[in-house]
Amino acid sequence: MPTLKDVPAWHDTLTEPRVLDLMLPEVPWTLGAVRQKVASAREGARNGTLYELAVERRSDGAVVGRVALKEVQLGPESRAILAYWMDPSVWGAGIASEAAHALCLAGFGQLPLHRIDAEVFAFNVRSQRLLRALGFRKEGEAREAIRYRGRWVSAWNFGLLRGELRSPPRILRRPSSSSGARARPARRP
Repeated sequence: MPTLKDVPAWHDTLTEPRVLDLMLPEVPWTLGAVRQKVASAREGARNGTLYELAVERRSDGAVVGRVALKEVQLGPESRAILAYWMDPSVWGAGIASEAAHALCLAGFGQLPLHRIDAEVFAFNVRSQRLLRALGFRKEGEAREAIRYRGRWVSAWNFGLLRGELRSPPRILRRPSSSSGARARPARRP
């Protein structure tokens, strides 16, 4: 779970132009907005609708991203939505794949979910590749569904059912085992 100590690292990542190009501009990512995001993650964890983790690089413990299961619904629907973002300094290192895999594994095991969904912009090929590597299947396209930077863009919908999760392939990872990700145990802010 993210803590207030994660705010500066998250702020740096969320204001990075390459990251912003792949996200909806929900709010201007001021330090206050990032603090509020951390607070809402803690609230979501308390009420069981959001499981959000700060992702740390193993080699130095630096916070390099976020992975979350949001809009968690247990009971008849038993589903959640996977969301993630990483600092560009770790793109291609397999850290996002490893963190997303770990969270999906927990979602299917500890919650237990039946289904995990994900939605990505049609132009975000890297994210589509990550989802497919984990076993997600493209289930549809919402054509011109989102107003993004003054134009309409399409979103691709992916789904993963219990039993379909695959381990991230080794080729997505750097050779050094110290470059991977770890989810930090929950701490109080």
